[in-house]
Amino acid sequence: MAELSPMLKAARTLFKGIGTSMRTVGRSIDSFGVRLQEPFAAVETVSRHQQFMRVNGKTPEIGDSVFVAPNASLIGDVKLGDLSSVWYGAIIRGDVNKVKIGSKTNIQDRAIVHVAKDPKPMGTEIGDMVSIGHRATIHAAIIEDKAIIGMGATVLDGCVVQTNSYVAPGAMLLPNTIVKSGELWAGSPAKLVRKLNEEEKEKIVSSADDYLLIAEAHLFETTKNYDRQEFDRIKRKLLEARTIWFQEWTKTVGLAEEQSELQARMDMEQRRRHWGG
Repeated sequence: MAELSPMLKAARTLFKGIGTSMRTVGRSIDSFGVRLQEPFAAVETVSRHQQFMRVNGKTPEIGDSVFVAPNASLIGDVKLGDLSSVWYGAIIRGDVNKVKIGSKTNIQDRAIVHVAKDPKPMGTEIGDMVSIGHRATIHAAIIEDKAIIGMGATVLDGCVVQTNSYVAPGAMLLPNTIVKSGELWAGSPAKLVRKLNEEEKEKIVSSADDYLLIAEAHLFETTKNYDRQEFDRIKRKLLEARTIWFQEWTKTVGLAEEQSELQARMDMEQRRRHWGG
């Protein structure tokens, strides 16, 4: 995920604006045509998920090389930094206040990030290299850089989770709780358990790095059009047929064991390259 040059960023923004305008005009023409054809119009009922929704005059803004899953939702005043990812079923709502998320941060599957209006208006701010676990809820809180919010954890209004901290899975931070740098909190209501050691702090960073690599693969697959998907399907079938033929041939010449060992080495090398080992 290489960072784009200023010129390419400007061009991308320009073409994105033109494309959005043209699609809006197209939808308006289609809607008008349907009204003219009633009751004979054929209306498609297949649901197409809206990833980005404008609310109260605010439209989500995303950085470069960002992965947003097809069924994730970014709503209203949301800013998502470069190289971050929002996973399947996750919802980020900036409808009554703003949400700001830094770079290389991951909002995992079915997590919810929201803000507060009453009794006190509060936004949500999440820093760089933060991992928000599956089904976690962040509500009008501040999560500083390099922190982990575990799966199913809840962080309520006014909470602050400082750098290099870890909120355990299922924990609930009551309003206005402060998790200081380097601390592990767990329980419901959550309490301080102990200080994190250096190895655990390093895992916070490696967790964000791992999701960055995985997001790249998902971004590649989810941005394919139908023609590319069909091409890849045919390619896989051809490779499978060639593999079966080659396996049969190695058996006939007594090379089956050598082939299995070679394949194992190739798989190991591929995993090493993928994970940067």
